[in-house]
Amino acid sequence: MVWKALWLAELERAMINRLLQSQVWHKMVGRVYQRVQYHRHGVPMEESRTTLSDGQFNRFLKYFKEELQDQAKGKPPNKL
Repeated sequence: MVWKALWLAELERAMINRLLQSQVWHKMVGRVYQRVQYHRHGVPMEESRTTLSDGQFNRFLKYFKEELQDQAKGKPPNKL
């Protein structure tokens, strides 16, 4: 009877070790954690930020440069 309990305990340890080494397990736990944090605190800062693609960023830099030049020359801002 004691041997059976030891065998089951060893099998349980081996299964837990294999589970903890699995990438799928860690992804699943991470998703559950994100959902819990979302329900507790709302939208996280990472999701609320917007990013610019390379084309958008280049257009922004061009527009920003033009605005600085216009302000240096004393032209009124009339771009939309």
